[in-house]
Amino acid sequence: MTGWLHQVFVEPLTVVSYQKAMIGGSLIAIVCGVIGCLIVLRRRAFLTDALSHSMLAGVVVSFLVLRLFLGRDGAD
Repeated sequence: MTGWLHQVFVEPLTVVSYQKAMIGGSLIAIVCGVIGCLIVLRRRAFLTDALSHSMLAGVVVSFLVLRLFLGRDGAD
């Protein structure tokens, strides 16, 4: 692989911080997948749905507070 494919897919994996992020993200994905399956098998899916929707309200409130008081949207 030479050219832009090497630059996009292989080069970032040579940086240690990217390697740590990939390992951490992979471990989190595995753990969340196992926990998610257990939650569905134990029929607790509606509880997790309610928790995720309540978290959405907190995200919206924090966005509005940043926007109103600091004049930023948190993306910069």
